[in-house]
Amino acid sequence: MQKTFLNCALFILLALIVSCAPSRDLSKAPEGDQTIVLWHRQSGERIDVTTRRNGQYNKEAFEQIDRIFRDRHTGEEYPIDPKLIDLIAYLRDKLLMSPSDPVELLSGYRSPESNTKLATINKYVAKNSYHMKGQAADIRIPEMNSSALEAVAKTIQKGGVALYPDSGHVHVDTGPVRGWSVVRG
Repeated sequence: MQKTFLNCALFILLALIVSCAPSRDLSKAPEGDQTIVLWHRQSGERIDVTTRRNGQYNKEAFEQIDRIFRDRHTGEEYPIDPKLIDLIAYLRDKLLMSPSDPVELLSGYRSPESNTKLATINKYVAKNSYHMKGQAADIRIPEMNSSALEAVAKTIQKGGVALYPDSGHVHVDTGPVRGWSVVRG
């Protein structure tokens, strides 16, 4: 009797954990095909994936995206918002780049612990950062002026945008449309 109760309790606990796990909706993709090349310089990782085909998101591509976007301090992966990848690809297209040109990813998902730790050394880290929701990326495009990248990203009007001049990266996210200034140093 006790063993049956423990098995039942374990099953309920696992079901609760699974139901609370973050998820994403891959059912509503824009029309057409899309590919993207993402590169993480520090780890040397590079992925070249087709994120959608015939208006359908590719689940396997997003598993690879989750992996390259993982929290670099904890190793934790998180479901990355498909709209973020669409935004980055759209930005690349607006810059008249080839889909085979890599976009450098500096920071993707951040666990709450990593975000809190980073906030102690960087005053620009938001307490409720979109990085913790899988909705933000810090990117650079090799051979592209970061100020130009920021300017084009702001014209898209699809979320938050800021240039971080010390590292030359641009933050983009799928939150409300907004921008902020980051001072050198």
